[in-house]
Amino acid sequence: MNQKAPTKGKILAEIAPLLQYPGSDYKLKLENVIAVLAANCPAAVSPLEDFKKQIATLSTEDLEELYTRTFDVAPLASPYISVHIYGDENFDRGNLMATLATKFEEHGFEHENELPDHLALLLKFSGYLSEEELKELIEFCLGEPLEDISKTLKGSKSPNMFYYPVLAVQKVIKAG
Repeated sequence: MNQKAPTKGKILAEIAPLLQYPGSDYKLKLENVIAVLAANCPAAVSPLEDFKKQIATLSTEDLEELYTRTFDVAPLASPYISVHIYGDENFDRGNLMATLATKFEEHGFEHENELPDHLALLLKFSGYLSEEELKELIEFCLGEPLEDISKTLKGSKSPNMFYYPVLAVQKVIKAG
């Protein structure tokens, strides 16, 4: 039986766990994402292979600490998309989050205990969207914020390790 290739949204949803707080199965998730990308978006595999090499010797605790320094406590790069669109103190952030929460509800998407504008959550939500809806999400919510996050994580000397999953997301988005 011929299996239908996953949509771009489903592929983005597969990458989402790599941009969430790591658990003990993080490296296994990374292997699974690499396999999905190898079959469906080979251009996005290389950054994740680099990421895999860089985190190979890190413990779960080390990954958790790196994630926290990167995205949580005094974050190097905020994972909250509305911050990149509107800035920290803009009331329009709330409007965007309310709109996203409504869209989640319309699609039957559970957004856990996370704010609706978290990058990983939006990537998971991508798997619920039609091609047209995904284009809108990318255009209005993901494009420029991903550029900002990527530039920040790439740094001037050497990239933060979480740069590589962000780069993989960008490659999937740009893929035909």
